[in-house]
Parts: sequence; structure tokens; C-alpha cells
Amino acid sequence: MTAQLVRATFIEGTRHHQAGRLAQARALYQRVLTLDPRQPDALNLLGMIDHADGNTQLALGRIRQAIAINPQVPGFYTNLGIVLHAGGHHQAAAQALQQALQIKPDHLAALYNLGIVQQAQGEFGLAAQTYLAALKINPGLRDVWNNLGNCQARTGSAESALHSFRRAIEIDPHYVAARVNVAGLLLTMGDIDEAERMCREILQRQPNQAEAHNTLGLALMKRNRPAEAAKAFRAALDARTEYDEAALNLGNALFELGDQDGAIAQYRSIIARSPDHAAARLALAVAAIPMISSSTEQSEGVPGDFAEATAQLEIWAASRPGALARAVGTAQPFLLAYRPQDVTVSLARFGRLIGRETALARPSAAFSRNVTKRSRLRLGIVSGQVRTHPVWHIILRGMMESLDRERFDLRLYNTGALRDAETDWAESRVDHHQRQPLSVEGWAHHISRDAPDILFYPEVGMDPVAGALAPLRLAALQVASWGHPVSTGLPSIDLYLSGEAMEPEDAASHYTEHLVQLPGTGVLTRFGAQQSRRWSGPPRQPGHIRFALCQQPMKFDPTDDALLARIAREVGTCEFWVVQSSKHPWASELLMQRLAKAFAAAGLDPAAYLRPTPWMDQGEFLGFLDEMDVMLDCPAFSGYTTAWQAIHRGTPIVTLEGPAMRQRLAAGLLRQIGRTDGVARDRDHYVALAVEQGHRSLVDKEQLRRSIAEAAPRADGNAGAMEAMQRLFLTA
Repeated sequence: MTAQLVRATFIEGTRHHQAGRLAQARALYQRVLTLDPRQPDALNLLGMIDHADGNTQLALGRIRQAIAINPQVPGFYTNLGIVLHAGGHHQAAAQALQQALQIKPDHLAALYNLGIVQQAQGEFGLAAQTYLAALKINPGLRDVWNNLGNCQARTGSAESALHSFRRAIEIDPHYVAARVNVAGLLLTMGDIDEAERMCREILQRQPNQAEAHNTLGLALMKRNRPAEAAKAFRAALDARTEYDEAALNLGNALFELGDQDGAIAQYRSIIARSPDHAAARLALAVAAIPMISSSTEQSEGVPGDFAEATAQLEIWAASRPGALARAVGTAQPFLLAYRPQDVTVSLARFGRLIGRETALARPSAAFSRNVTKRSRLRLGIVSGQVRTHPVWHIILRGMMESLDRERFDLRLYNTGALRDAETDWAESRVDHHQRQPLSVEGWAHHISRDAPDILFYPEVGMDPVAGALAPLRLAALQVASWGHPVSTGLPSIDLYLSGEAMEPEDAASHYTEHLVQLPGTGVLTRFGAQQSRRWSGPPRQPGHIRFALCQQPMKFDPTDDALLARIAREVGTCEFWVVQSSKHPWASELLMQRLAKAFAAAGLDPAAYLRPTPWMDQGEFLGFLDEMDVMLDCPAFSGYTTAWQAIHRGTPIVTLEGPAMRQRLAAGLLRQIGRTDGVARDRDHYVALAVEQGHRSLVDKEQLRRSIAEAAPRADGNAGAMEAMQRLFLTA
């Protein structure tokens, strides 16, 4: 009679449990245990109710008691694994779930939950195999297809991932999570249009779908529309208040909009509710560097502010060894290079921290030195700019064209999502290529499996994935170059390739890497045929000298604003045409305000001298250079690409050769073509040369421009630099 009552009470409890009436189910299970304290099924299910109520330790105790009474029930081990996983005990959870599968290899719940645990541990390949095993048993599980797609995306199987997400949608056409995942994957694959369209379609049906708002915001960020992106991220946070990823993205968007304080507030809000959020901690530290300084005092204070932020990050990381590695690459001190001070110590300190944390968290990324002797040296290139971009045209394309392919096995690891005809050309020139999407772990595994002898990073600091890979030791020799013209600060980078024409006498002191100075500017470029188009600006006023200021606004340091006012005062009738940023219009407004203040302080009417002109495409920019008399290079951060374009149009350049390579790029280019008449040795000389070149343009403009254009080809075809680089690699 007692056994029948126990069974009837237990069955009634399960009915309430399945209907979600947990209080009633709890009471009935407890009654069962009053009648039979060793009833394992009641102990197991009561443990799951304890788990739902947040009583983890009580839940674990009851489920383990059930297992001790009957160790042959796979469901008990499955529930034990679920509770352990929820508590963050992933390894113990995996062991429990594997015990369930030893008893019953086709136990569907155990397979599904084991896949979840493996996925949480970053074992995406194993998790994918586990999900596939579950789908063999029941191919109609939408959640399993969706999870499988996420794992396939992280391992670089983008097409397989899309297939899995779409299978989930076929099973349930209203399955929003899979639709959002499709949009996110398309975004990482570079299909911004379709990703945005899908997000907007989802939001038409479910206006409060937080993940769709967040993904839409990311698509808008890739379109350089941060104001619209910020609205999307705010909508995501309205839908889910404690959505850390959206808050982080909102902070990033606000920073792009020039709201440094607003960005910092977002990062701190994440840290307040999630103190171990590594990406927010890293973003907060890097946000100490403003995109553009509003005053000389702010500019001078940046290195100290960043040093203090780095110190705080070090303190946090010290109590959580390896935790920071999860976020490496998501925020990088790229903007520090735009400050005119020596930033080597700051970059070295930051680089040591990143290197140490990465080594603690990713020891499995170690490479093998025992590679079988090959007939060709295997050279891997890691770059996020394999497309129409200055890094590609100045650093990479000539290198890939000139490498001796009988000696080099060339591997291209394209970590950027955007692609164009240059991407296709690059992929056609290599022995092997891989591109997004891959997780950092997926990239590290892929590169380790390729076992390159040398890894070349042309622009550490400009791409999140390359920034996360550079601190890893994935090859015996790891090399950086001046695509981003400052030291990486990373212990994992052995050599830094620069050009002897651009470096000062004490150049080695500016790098944590061993500096190698290749001949000339250290690169091989080809200007090629360029189609110019007439500039849309106004006709020249008679007798006016036109100075071009072509750089992005963050390259102009406030310390140098007064130099332009001095030039205006000394040269007489003139115009300063300031190219406006399309990506950061607020920064251009700030620059124009700063310049106006400097001109007014010099007793000059800013409106008589300062002329904004919109950002231009390549063809119109060449036409703009044709209309300018002198291009004034930024003293704080020299512009190589603009100078390269200017000399090919015959436009005179005036540049101030500063103490670090990033302030000597245009000077190195002019030195290579034998036209150092525009290279100033100090600030007074910079003003004097600008005045001289400006007046000269009124006298013999055509002859001056012709002589520069005739010298310009010497900037290209620098075969000696490539020969020296190849010898270096072959003998290293």
C-alpha cells in the first residue's frame, strides 16, 4: 500500500512539475520522501526544483544522493551536469554528462547538455561533434541546430553555420535567435547589407528584440554611422537593461562620436554590475586616450592618463590571472600614436601586460619548433586590411608581388571582413589563404596547424583579431612593420621592419622589438595609372596661395595650431583648405574651432583664411591636390600615403622631421626621391619653408610641380628593400 501511495504521489508531483507549478511539485516530492527517504527519483527532481530556486548546494546534494542510491540512471548524471554547469563548474559538469553517456550513449539530453558545456569551454569543434550526434537521434531539434551553427561559425565553417541556422529556422520559422545569428554571421562575413536588412525585418515583427537591435548597431558601426548605431544600442538596452554587450558597444559608439565621458560612463556601468567583465575593463583603460585633443594641456596629459589607466588594469588583472586574455584585441591603444610625445614606455608597459595575460590563458597556442625541413620557407601574413587601404597599397601589395615564390611558401590570414578586387588578387597570389569568420582560438589553431616559420604583422593595433593574435607565440620568428608606425610593445614580436630613410639616429630606443632598417622607406610601392577628377571647390582667387591640410583631424596636435597662424601671418594672402572627416565630422569641427582660436590669437580673422572642404574619393582628391600650391604635413603624425599621392601630382610638401619615425614618414619619402627642400629641421624652419614654397608657387608653379612629378617615380619600385627583407627572412 505504501509503495502504491509513493508512486501515485510522485506521478502527481511530476504533473505539477511539468506544468511549471514548482511549489506544488516540491510539496508532493517532499511527501514522497517522508514515506520513502531513499526514493531516488523524488530526490533527483526535488534537486532540480532547488536548482530552479537558486539553492545550488542543496540541489547538488539531493542529486548526488539519488545517484548513490541508483547509479545506473543516466538522467541523474545529466541533471547533475546541468546544475554543475550553471554554477560554472564546467569540467565537473562534462564528466557527469559523459558518465550519463557511458550508461546510455544515445541519451539525447546528455548529448545536448554536453555540447552546451563544451561550447562554454571554448571547445567548439568537440561541441559541434556532440551536437551532430544529438541530431542523428532527433534531427528536429531547433536549439541544437542553432548551437551547432554557433560552433561552426567559431571554427570558420561559415557556410556550414549558415546551413545549420537555416535548418533551425525551417523547423521553427519564428525562431528569432537563429535569425539574429544569421544576421550576425553575415556581418562578420562582410555582407553588411543583408545583415542590416534581416535585423530590420526582425525588429518590424518584434520591436523589443534586444539582440537584433545590438546586431543592427554593429552593422551601422561598420557603415561608419555611429550616431544611428548608438540609437540601436540604446534600444537594445531599453529592451534588456543589463545587456552588457550592448552597453559595451554603446560605449564604443559614443567614443567614436567624441563623447569620451559618455563612453567611460558606459564601461563603468558594466563594471559596476559585472566586475569581472574583461572587455569593459580593457575599454575603460584605452578610453583614457582621446581621439583628438581639445587643448595643448589635454594632449600633454594623455601619456600620464594612459599610464594611470594601465596601472589600474594591472591591479585588476593581478587578482584574476589570465582573465584579461578574453578581451585582448577588442580595445587597443591605437590613438596613442597621434600624441607627439615619446610613447614607447607606455606601449611597452601595456604590451607586457597583454603578453603576460595572454600567455596565462592560452598556453595551448604554442607552436612547434620541430617542423620538418621544407623546400620553401613558410611565411604567414596576418592582416585585417587586405583590400583597398593604405596598409595594403604601401606595405603589403609590393611585398607580395616581389617575394621569390621558389623560396617562400606564402600564407595569407585575412582577419578583416571587408573584401574587394584587391582581396581577390591577394588570395590568387598565395599558396593558402583563410579569412573571417574565425574566433581567436580558431585562428590560433589554424595558424598553429599551418606551422609558419615566420609570421608577419604589417599593422598591429588596427584590427581586433590581429591584435588578439599578435601577443601569441605562433611562429619561431614574428615580425611587425610600420603599417601602424609605433612599437607594438609586445614581447611576442621579435623584429620591427622600418626604413632607414625615415628613422632618427636613436631609432632603436623607440622599439621593444629589434629594429631592422630596410633601404629607403622599407617598402615597395607602385603608383600606377590614377584617374583624377576635377575638384568641386571654388575657383582660385587671384594672388591667393592655397595650402592643403589633408590629414584626419586626430593627427593635428594642438601644439602645432599656432604654426599655421604664423604661416598665414608671414605669407600674406592665402587660404588653408582643411579636408573634413566623413567618419568623424565632430572631430573636424573641433579642429576648425581650435584653428580659429589660434588664428584669432595671432590677430588674424579666421574666416579670411580657413576653408573646409568635404572628404573626397580618390579621383577628386587627386584633382584637389592639383589645385593646391603646398601640402602642409602634420608635425605630430606625418602622412605617408597623402605625401605619396601629392608628389605624384607634383604638389610641393612641407614637413617637419620630428624625433620619431611616425613624424618622419613624409620626410623619408622626400629623401628617397631626392627632394629634401621641403623637409624642415625645426618649427621656425617649418614656417619659413611653407612661406618660401608658397611664394615660389606664385612665381614658377608649373616648373616646380613638373620637377617634383618627375622625381616622384623614385618613391616606387624600391626593390632593394624587398631584397633585404627576403635575405633577412631566409637567414634569420
